Order: sequence, then C-alpha cells, then structure tokens
Amino acid sequence: MLPSKNTRLLLLQVWLQALTDDYSWLQCGCRSFDRKLVEEGIGQTILTLPLEDQQSMLLPWLGRFWKLGDSCPNLQRAFEVWWRRTFVRPYVSQATR
Repeated sequence: MLPSKNTRLLLLQVWLQALTDDYSWLQCGCRSFDRKLVEEGIGQTILTLPLEDQQSMLLPWLGRFWKLGDSCPNLQRAFEVWWRRTFVRPYVSQATR
C-alpha cells in the first residue's frame, strides 16, 4: 500500500536534505549502506508525486548535485524521467494529434 501523496512529499521534504548533508558519511561510515538501492528508492518515490512536486524536489537536488557531485545522492535517472514527462511528452502528444 502506497502512503498518501502528502505523506510522501512530507517525507522527502524532511529527509532528503538531511540525507544529502550526511551522504558522504553514510557512504564511508556504513558498510551496509547500499548507495544504488537508496538512490533508486528516493528517485522512485519522487516520481510517484505530481509533476509540480517532482520539480520542487529535483531542481534543488540538481543544484546540490552540481556542487557536491558524489557527496550527494545521484537522482539523475529520476531527473531525466521528470524532464521527459514535463518537456518532451506534451510535444509528442501534440504532434500525434
């Protein structure tokens, strides 16, 4: 069962910044930390939100990722999906009409 949109959004708003702040430490300090699993989970959770909420999560992430690189979760896949849904899909839909 998927939590409500508001619950998912609040979870990301509260924890994404904290996770980003401690990401380097988690990678080095926790042997059981599975970077790929965490990044995929965050990305998939973001992509369950409405496009506007995805944007509110992914644009600030992009700025942090440019600045911090590997010291920040890599949500590039989620960003690319959001980008296609926002900017490509509307034009493809119009072209096929």
